[in-house]
Amino acid sequence: HKNNKYFLSTDISNFFGSIQSVDVMATIQHNINKGNIAITDIEQYKDNIVKLMTFEGTLPLGFSSSGRLSNSILLKFDQAVL
Repeated sequence: HKNNKYFLSTDISNFFGSIQSVDVMATIQHNINKGNIAITDIEQYKDNIVKLMTFEGTLPLGFSSSGRLSNSILLKFDQAVL
């Protein structure tokens, strides 16, 4: 951002809590469909993966996976802003 003309700084209230299990599942499914996941039997594990990566139906603040997962979920948004 150093050499860019504009810089956007924002704070989204309850950011991780606003990302729901269905968003996580949709991102996993999207990447399966695109061939971006090299695990051949991932279809049978994706429900368990979502359960492990969420807490009470949302992406938890503090989980080591939450940051990267939120980046993947919001990739299209980030690209649209750019």
